[in-house]
Amino acid sequence: GQLEDAENIYREIYIATGEITALLGLERTLTSLNRFEELETYLRSYLKRDSSQLGIKKSLARCLFNQGKNGEAVNILFKMMDDGPANPAFIKSIANEFFAFSHYDKAIIVYQNARKKLKDNIIFDSELAFLYNLRQDYTNAIREYFNFLDREPSARSNVEYNILKMGKTQDEKNRIADILKIHVNMDIKNNNKWNIYCLYLYKGGIMERASEEYLKYSIRTGKPEIYFGYAKMCFADGFFDE
Repeated sequence: GQLEDAENIYREIYIATGEITALLGLERTLTSLNRFEELETYLRSYLKRDSSQLGIKKSLARCLFNQGKNGEAVNILFKMMDDGPANPAFIKSIANEFFAFSHYDKAIIVYQNARKKLKDNIIFDSELAFLYNLRQDYTNAIREYFNFLDREPSARSNVEYNILKMGKTQDEKNRIADILKIHVNMDIKNNNKWNIYCLYLYKGGIMERASEEYLKYSIRTGKPEIYFGYAKMCFADGFFDE
C-alpha cells in the first residue's frame, strides 16, 4: 500500500543519509502502521549518535506511550523539562505530550514546576485551569480561571463558558457556587466575577441564592438594570409562569 511504499522510501533515505527529516517521515509512517518497536529502534539509534535532539526525544516518548511503556516515557519528558530551556513554548510542548496521552496529572506537574523554574506564579493559568477542569478539580480550576480573568479581562466569555459547564449533580453545583462565592468575596468589586457567579447560580438552578445575589450585585453597583435583567431572564425561561 501507499504507507508501506512511503515507509520504504523514508527508510532508504534515512539509511543512506541519516537525515533527521527522513527519520521524522519514517516516524509518521511507522506510527500509522503501528510498528512501534521498529520505530523505537530507529529513534534510540539516532539518539545514541546525537542526544541533543529534543524533538527526537519527544518522538521516543510518544513511541513508548504507544507501546504502554509509560514509566520510561514519563521519565524522558520530565528529564527534558528539568534539563531544557526555561522557555514557555518549550515547556508547553512537553505538557502537550502528556495531554495527548491523557496524562493530565503529569501535564499539571509540568506547569507547576515551570512556575517555580520561571519564578512566575501566574503563567500557564489558562492551561492549568483547563487541565484541572478536566480532572473535575473545581477548586483549583476556578482559582486558575479567575487568575486568567484578572490578567485578561477580555477573556470573560471564555472563562464564563467553561465555569458554567462545571458540575453534573446538584451537590456539585452547590459546592461550585460556594467556591465562586469565596472568590467574589475576596474581590468584591470585580464585576466580571460577580457576573459569572450570579449567572452560575441561575443556570445551576440555585434560584433562591441567584435572586439574593443578583439583588446584592445590583445594589452594590447602583445599577437596577442588573436585577431587571435577571428578572427578564426568569420571565424568558418561564420561571414566573403560572
